[in-house]
Amino acid sequence: MRISVVGATGRIGAKLTRTLLRAGHQVRALSRGGPALDALVALGAEPFLGSFDTGAGDLDQFFQGADAAFLMVKTDWNNIEGHYPAVAQRFVDALEKSP
Repeated sequence: MRISVVGATGRIGAKLTRTLLRAGHQVRALSRGGPALDALVALGAEPFLGSFDTGAGDLDQFFQGADAAFLMVKTDWNNIEGHYPAVAQRFVDALEKSP
């Protein structure tokens, strides 16, 4: 199964990504980049640079070909009311452009 993981380098997402890879799944790992993403790539994850938090990256392509997705974003305690609706809309927009 091909699974797209948002937040793949976070505390929960990294553990999930490693578990999925060990189970033999193909994982597309969304991250802003850095050593945590490099470690997942070394285990077999497909890197995808971007952020649903900020809208960075070619997010319309992130879910292409995925059978399933895990969506998690960090909490912006300084802007909860503004942050989550914006992120949710980015998820909707990207998912709508995915078959």
